[in-house]
Amino acid sequence: MEKKKRLPFQDMTREIWLNLAIALVITFYVLQIGEFIFNHPICKNNIIDYCLYWSSGNLSKIYGFKELYNIEIVRKIQLEIFSIDPILSNNFPGYPLGYLPIFILPFTAFSIFNLPLSYFLWTLINFIVLILYLRFFTKKLFGYPLPNKLLLFFMLSLPIFINFFEGQVNIFLLICVGEFFRALLSEKPFIAGLWLGGWLLKFVLLILIIPFLLIKGKKNTLLGFFTSSFIILLTSISLVGIEGMLALKNLLLDSASGIPLNNVWAMINWRMIGWQVSTLSSSTFGWVITIIGTLITIGLTFIFFRKRDKGDPIKTAIMLLGIFSATCVVSWHSHLHTSIILIPLLAYLMMKNIFNKNLFIAWIFIPVMVLLIGMIIAVFLQLGNLSRLSIQLLSLARGLPGLIFCLLILNWSVNHIDYEEHEINNP
Repeated sequence: MEKKKRLPFQDMTREIWLNLAIALVITFYVLQIGEFIFNHPICKNNIIDYCLYWSSGNLSKIYGFKELYNIEIVRKIQLEIFSIDPILSNNFPGYPLGYLPIFILPFTAFSIFNLPLSYFLWTLINFIVLILYLRFFTKKLFGYPLPNKLLLFFMLSLPIFINFFEGQVNIFLLICVGEFFRALLSEKPFIAGLWLGGWLLKFVLLILIIPFLLIKGKKNTLLGFFTSSFIILLTSISLVGIEGMLALKNLLLDSASGIPLNNVWAMINWRMIGWQVSTLSSSTFGWVITIIGTLITIGLTFIFFRKRDKGDPIKTAIMLLGIFSATCVVSWHSHLHTSIILIPLLAYLMMKNIFNKNLFIAWIFIPVMVLLIGMIIAVFLQLGNLSRLSIQLLSLARGLPGLIFCLLILNWSVNHIDYEEHEINNP
């Protein structure tokens, strides 16, 4: 009697599937890094974010901070580092960095090195700091550091990879979240507010948490926030003067309407959905989608979390996770790498065995898989001379999973805010 042929991938346990997924994600990241190193000059459609940081640091080092938002000087420096074709240079506007001067100070030091070395050092330092901080954060809360397997999962997440790959600054925001949460649990609301002031780095992320604290009457936390904000603003004014701050204000107002480097089409918010819809129908319909989606998300977030705060650490973590997930969805400027602000709260809830394990695993692996499939399809579209469609699809493959998972995490938080300690909500 002929033996029945055994099909591949049969009888594989969950653990084997997870190990296979880990191997595939690592392979994908290694290929991404290798392709970047061998095929693309630095700042040529790559690591644009870090190139902007370096150019601002270099400008402040050469010309002084008072010229930080001088468009002509910014343009002069960026024309060189972006290797703009002389024929196209007249149309290159220059992109000043829309951050408060105090947050540009570190890049003055990093601009001492040439761009490739500076980027490598920045990425290496951020990598080490992230690992050390996550272990520190969990050790302070649990008495032992984040387990290696869980740490590996976080490090494999697409938001983390993109943060490193593009040389972004979001590790600082992640630390601010972790210390904000730790201070709340330690009943140090003023200290919590001080850490929240660090979010002035990307102040649009304060859109929900500050109104929430106001509604809840968290006076000491708000006092801490306004104290650190005052120090940050005063230091920034001392660096660039009143004229420099006015120039920054004008820059932010101009960029709010959208500039190419904002990459609206790849964001993880309702603004991205509105933009994608407007390319298929009309800008009016796109705006309607953006406004309705944003208002519903904000409304439901405040309705579900406004009265649920009894000082329970787990409920506080769930509430903040929901608020920060909603923040990523409704903020005017929010990319996939921004969502690493969720990681300290996810780490806490995972170690408490509260957060849904299937949702967590999906959050780690599915966005990577969607991006990989999007890249493959995009290549075929480009071969068919459909470059514009290729770019739009690739942007959607990067942004849409981030939006969906933020909404799923928000939904989980809403459904579990009334969690009782005896309940186990994992499958």
